[in-house]
Amino acid sequence: MSYCMKLEADITHYSRLWDYFIKLNPKIRILEASLEKENVNGFLQYGGTDGVRPLTTLENINLCLAKFAFDMYPYLESISKIFRQKQKVDIHQKCGYCDAKPDAVIQWAIDSATRQASQYITEGKTKLLAISGCYTEKAAKALQEMTCLRSKFDVILSVSIPLHHSIEQVKMEIFEQLHEFMGIDKVLLPLDEALKSCNFLLLLDCSNGGIINVYDLKVPLEHGCIVITTQLDEIYEVITVDLEIKMEYHMLPWELFISNLGSSSCFSSTFEMMALCLVEKCDGHLLAIIQLARALKGVAYIGSWELVLHELMIEHSSLTLEDEDMNKVMVCVLKFIWQRIGTVKKMCIKHCTSYEKGQNINQDSLISGWLMDGLIHTKEEGEAILEDLFDFFVLENFEGNVLMREETKVVLLKQVIPMMDSQLRETVMLEYLNVKAIIIRHNEVFELPESPKCLYTMLLSLQKNHDLMMIPPLFFQYMTSLHVLDLSYTSLKTLPASISRLISLQKLFLRGCELFMELPAEIGNLSKLQLLDLEGTEIMYLPKEVGQCRNLRQLKVSFYAFGNSYRIRKQITKMIPKGVLSNFIDLEELSVDVNPDDKQWVVDVVDVLDDIKKLIQLRSLKLYVPKVELLFQGLLSNFRFTVGHHEQRLISRIPHEVEEEFKKQDRFLKFVNGECVPMEIKNVLHNANAFLLDRHWTLKKLSEFKNENMNKLKFCLLVECNELETIVAGCFGREIVFGSLEYLGVYYMKSLKCISQGLMGNGSFFQLKYLTLSTCTNLTSMFKIELLCNLMNLEELSVKDCPKIKSLVNEEPPLLESSYFLPSLKKMSLLELPELINISSGLYIAPKLERLVIFYCPKLESLSTKEVSSKDLKVIKGESEWWNSLTWHESGWSSNHQDYLASIFVPLVRKSNLMTQLAED
Repeated sequence: MSYCMKLEADITHYSRLWDYFIKLNPKIRILEASLEKENVNGFLQYGGTDGVRPLTTLENINLCLAKFAFDMYPYLESISKIFRQKQKVDIHQKCGYCDAKPDAVIQWAIDSATRQASQYITEGKTKLLAISGCYTEKAAKALQEMTCLRSKFDVILSVSIPLHHSIEQVKMEIFEQLHEFMGIDKVLLPLDEALKSCNFLLLLDCSNGGIINVYDLKVPLEHGCIVITTQLDEIYEVITVDLEIKMEYHMLPWELFISNLGSSSCFSSTFEMMALCLVEKCDGHLLAIIQLARALKGVAYIGSWELVLHELMIEHSSLTLEDEDMNKVMVCVLKFIWQRIGTVKKMCIKHCTSYEKGQNINQDSLISGWLMDGLIHTKEEGEAILEDLFDFFVLENFEGNVLMREETKVVLLKQVIPMMDSQLRETVMLEYLNVKAIIIRHNEVFELPESPKCLYTMLLSLQKNHDLMMIPPLFFQYMTSLHVLDLSYTSLKTLPASISRLISLQKLFLRGCELFMELPAEIGNLSKLQLLDLEGTEIMYLPKEVGQCRNLRQLKVSFYAFGNSYRIRKQITKMIPKGVLSNFIDLEELSVDVNPDDKQWVVDVVDVLDDIKKLIQLRSLKLYVPKVELLFQGLLSNFRFTVGHHEQRLISRIPHEVEEEFKKQDRFLKFVNGECVPMEIKNVLHNANAFLLDRHWTLKKLSEFKNENMNKLKFCLLVECNELETIVAGCFGREIVFGSLEYLGVYYMKSLKCISQGLMGNGSFFQLKYLTLSTCTNLTSMFKIELLCNLMNLEELSVKDCPKIKSLVNEEPPLLESSYFLPSLKKMSLLELPELINISSGLYIAPKLERLVIFYCPKLESLSTKEVSSKDLKVIKGESEWWNSLTWHESGWSSNHQDYLASIFVPLVRKSNLMTQLAED
């Protein structure tokens, strides 16, 4: 009962067993009290207040346990192995030593144990609970901080009990905390009476070796709850508790996973984190954990693990089960196993599902049945398959018989096998249909027929069949009429040589095939190919034969970031062979994705650019150019350039959704690690509609790129330019600057003091809709009145982590008080601005504001009616402490208006994830 296992066996019996166990220990305490009062016969005869005799409860437990024999069996071998290993360090553990485990695993186990404890406490199921084993001191601290417990109890008392601590010392510490938190005086009341005046949670931390008999404290458990944390393994031998939660049991999912992976698995920190994620997704289901670990045994490629995690996440979130007897995790894991075993094994498993529940199946009889059904050809083949299925834990060898767990059988029959039957029907249709278009998308197809006869088919789409990992060698043999082949978002690594038979193919899509590594040389036979899409693949190089596809008009390719060793091993000197691109005389669009860490690209890009300059039809180009002097624009109408040598950031400074929006722009320039303002950058910037300036080391004002070069910009991101002091400065003759700009994001600026200096034309920033400033440590205010007057279309404003900002607006003369500024503003977020005193310096702003978020602005002690005047305001988010401390001293605030604002206020919790809270409606 210590481990909160999922209901893998009969739910009714399991629940009944829990009820019996949870009632037993309180009866034992009553029995002990009866012994003291010499009234034991009455208790044994009539029981406690519920009228149930303790012997009856014990008999019921025994009957329930008998029904769990087979359900417990699958874990016994693995668990006993784990605990045999642990016996070797038992002596060390008794001395406070804990077997080393990754910190993330320890924290995960602590969270699991404390979550279980808090659940039983808040539901009122237990009054005296113990958490035992390693890391319990951390568990005690975690419990003390849990919001659900703080809200349930009037007071949480926490006492640390060292060795040789007496009962009186513990009582003294409890009284001191009661006096501090509740004002209760120990002189007036004994401890039990004092505790009756409140609903309490008492945490006794015995992690340092101390232990006391809590019953000697005479704590009134009907008014509260006690939690003991101790490193003692068997606390019940010392104290009779309602429930003992053992930390080692909450480590059990991890231990089972690791032990079933086997010693052959190489475990780096990356694999450890991936393993923990997989264990978490199994949601405590021990059978699923064992089966998943067995399926991954010996798999040393991290990409395969990532694929498993991705499948589990997608399957778990999208799966809807009407049958309560089925567990989502089991469905996901069995589907994963199913997709990775051959058809013969699948048919053998299907045969096993035909046996009745509990029916004993002799191994020889089972293999004979497979032979009679024509599933296998020899007994030896059957024995090998049986061993494999034992190894996958789909079948189990139980006392010499072959058994399949009922839960496994139900999931196979209701979820997995129907999928196989559907896929087999589809692949058979694919083999014999001669239609012009065959579309089987997002359908979990994992096998294809050997050589389908599709002589008249012109379109074949197998997109988003994530489990399709291999195409049979002769699959394309009879598809000579095929014009379009879409294999996007599959798990293919390469294509068969029979691709050369697609002599009519015009479009080949392999977009998003993250495992795809290499094009076959036979690709050169596709003389009519016009589009080749390899974006989002992990390709190592382009073969020289691709240059024979002279009719190519669109080419998109993504290279693997760490392919140098592979290329060296295959004696390939270039990622794109010199002269290949220049063969594509009709090429109109070229996209090349490389990792900036790839040193080979720094060498290869010179030849690549020489070839590109010969492509007179090229109109769209996406390219990483390490050196500024290599940059050119030519006659391009669309371009996506990343310029400047740099290393890939592990963590981006820009929010993911903002960076993705930037990448959608059709003419963007990303300039990284610049030290001057090169003419090549200015020339391209003049025609760009999006600009990302990342880590420029000398620039003091953005105007150095010349304002006239930025008037077409709609999207501008400025990131970590440590010397940048202002964005716009020194405009002459009221020049219009950023007249087309719609989005401006400024992140991590050490020296930025203001957005604009000097005069600017009335149309400057006029189209700006979204403005974000984050982590600008020297910024004191944002808007001068001249800039504020131009922001007529600003809809969203976000200011975060700017520690010196006192107001968003510089102070202005009183004559401007009657004017409304920021007339289109709908959303405003002010986050972590510790010096903010007011929002708009007394100016009327944002008459159409709908959403206001204020977080950690401790000096913002009041809100003005000029700042919060909108009748459209739907939500205000902030900390409860801040909201409750606001002063409402202006005469403009009516009681009805204050009540309305209070009704739309949503509290934010500091210790929870802020971004998650902000995303919630």
